Amino acid sequence: MIGEITAATSALAGIKTIVDGFVAERDAVKLQQTRAELFKLVADAWQAVFALQLALQSKVAEVAKLEGEKRELEEKLTRAKAGATQFEGYELAQIARGLFVYTSAPEADGSRKPPYLCPTCMNDGVRSILNFQREGGRQEQAYFVCPKNSGHRLAAPRGLWSIDHFGRPPGPPQVEVATPPSGG
Repeated sequence: MIGEITAATSALAGIKTIVDGFVAERDAVKLQQTRAELFKLVADAWQAVFALQLALQSKVAEVAKLEGEKRELEEKLTRAKAGATQFEGYELAQIARGLFVYTSAPEADGSRKPPYLCPTCMNDGVRSILNFQREGGRQEQAYFVCPKNSGHRLAAPRGLWSIDHFGRPPGPPQVEVATPPSGG
């Protein structure tokens, strides 16, 4: 009977070893599954972190763009405020038929003296004094040309003009009366 008990104990020890092997195998499989799940969670976390980094970079770029726009608007406002005082005392006026420029208030006799400012540049907040030019040829033409933008060119009405002709108040046309030569 002792032999049978020894055999039974040996059999039970073998069964225990087999069961321990199964448990170890099951634990290894569980560990492998747990490890795989953990790696998947880590990978998902890294993807989320990467997505957040991209979103953060996008927001940082957007903030930088908005700060740049804000800076530009502040500079524009500063220029506009400076321009408002720079153009104080100037008003849009007709200095010849169909020729409008910005000029200072009229003098006592109603005339408007130079400097004349380019109306297009002034509307953009830039002070640009117009230059008087004449082009020769059969029909001489007078112009006011903006030095900041040659495309801003104002043509005077046809005729022989000098800078002194501009800025006078409208009135009846001046007629020269010819006096007969004195005879002798």
